[in-house]
Amino acid sequence: MREKLIFLFFILFHSSLNAQENFLSKSDSLNTKRIVITSSSIGTVWAGSIIGLQQVWYSNVTKSDFHTFNDSKNWMQMDKAGHVYTANKISQLSGDLYKWS
Repeated sequence: MREKLIFLFFILFHSSLNAQENFLSKSDSLNTKRIVITSSSIGTVWAGSIIGLQQVWYSNVTKSDFHTFNDSKNWMQMDKAGHVYTANKISQLSGDLYKWS
């Protein structure tokens, strides 16, 4: 009997959740509050990732002027493929966030 009541509760609770407007659904009009939230979040994540990268990756490296060198024998261009893939995913995520807003 107890299991049936719990099951019934979840069925009824689920149907009431479906009746609510989903916060994550895309907006059909410009919502300035969502634009501010999205832009602030993207800016904060970007700044945090730059600061984190500096602290984790470059803190023990001696700094020098800008220079180039051929490292294709070491990485075999996989770093460039990673940059392209990451840029694509970040662009997709940013686009989806702005569509939401």
